Amino acid sequence: MKKLWKNAIKIVMIISILFLPFIYITEIISIEIFLDSFENPKHYLCIQSDGLIFGSKSDKNDLIIIQKSSHPDFFINKNDYVIYFTEEGFVEFSKIVNIKWFGSRAKYYKVCDEDFINYPIFKEQLIGKVIKTIDDNILNSISIKIWEASINNLNIRAITN
Repeated sequence: MKKLWKNAIKIVMIISILFLPFIYITEIISIEIFLDSFENPKHYLCIQSDGLIFGSKSDKNDLIIIQKSSHPDFFINKNDYVIYFTEEGFVEFSKIVNIKWFGSRAKYYKVCDEDFINYPIFKEQLIGKVIKTIDDNILNSISIKIWEASINNLNIRAITN
């Protein structure tokens, strides 16, 4: 009987350790995004900011979770941060301050540049929107890497395709 309890405790501990990164990542990115990432695994991306985020230089490197513009439920609201291609082909982050619709086509206006010229961003230029910024520490990095690997490798849709 004592051996049975020891084995049961060992099994519970092993399962807890295996699921700890998943429990932690749901705390970081929210349960809705976590579950949606398994349903739509190709529509989420995690990048490292390399100290340059949202137009300001920072000494910390954050992890940025991006929902790609190809996501079925993708939409942009005012005050969302987006990542997009400029007309020159560079990748930039910017905050959306205004949205104007012309028929079925939307123009997203970002915070004004230094020369106060506010060029619109079109849907075709969008890579995605920033849904979460996470401090880059060892626990967050490990959890994010496990999450990325699991949505691409443990997902039943990814296995069958």
